[in-house]
Amino acid sequence: MNTRLAIAIAAALLLPLGAATPEISVAQGAQGELRIALRIRPPGDVGAGLPNYEASVRRALLDSGTPRGIALASMASRAPASREDATIGNDRVVHAAELAPDDAFVQWIAAERLLALHDDARAAPIVSKLTALESDNAAAWSLALALAQLHEESLRIDDALARMAASQRADEHGADAMQAWLDVYQAHPRPRSAFANPAEADEAPFADAAAAAKTIGIPREAFASACTATSEPARKSACAGAARVLVHKSTSVATRELGLTVLQRVGDIDDADRIAGADAVR
Repeated sequence: MNTRLAIAIAAALLLPLGAATPEISVAQGAQGELRIALRIRPPGDVGAGLPNYEASVRRALLDSGTPRGIALASMASRAPASREDATIGNDRVVHAAELAPDDAFVQWIAAERLLALHDDARAAPIVSKLTALESDNAAAWSLALALAQLHEESLRIDDALARMAASQRADEHGADAMQAWLDVYQAHPRPRSAFANPAEADEAPFADAAAAAKTIGIPREAFASACTATSEPARKSACAGAARVLVHKSTSVATRELGLTVLQRVGDIDDADRIAGADAVR
């Protein structure tokens, strides 16, 4: 991984939750990669600038018909304007998940969107598929925890927490999202004429990718809620184990901080946890 990409990914993981209008076409390469061609309209036919550019990129991804293209386009850059828009987007991401049942990144995007937009009935089978694909990933089990919290299913909450605690990693696919979006924006970046300072054009794909990728993340409220004010020893132990995995294994600074917060709340934090937490924010 080159240094600039590593820095861009790190910047994307730190985030909390006037271009000319292009015409874009997308095709799938022999290895499944997205190949994007972009033609900038001439001056005088610019339209609404950057918002139109972003809309065109997402439309091209949808038109590609590839699971990752559809899933990326469905990553919400903003809240849906209406219930109908939310339903259309959810339909698309469910379709993407059906097209790529063995692609954990696509399953993650679909599950995260559906849970965020309260379409838990359709999120459930996708979360189940994701945890089967990534049974060692605490982030995947955090989505199962969120579903169990929604339905107040105590046994499933305990099971999800135990599986988080037993996980070997906590990968929220932030790096996958950053790389995927960087491929989109870097292949055919906006023209230098779109920038007041043309030198900024070189960094624009990284900034655009970081902004597009920042929606990736675990359902923090569900985890914190499950572990707040619990007096059950078994639940407290599972919460501490799950939080410790986040502190020591997560790829996200915000998620490591969440793990530290939960460890403090359940009263089970040691020096190694504090050191790991401090290292995460340096």
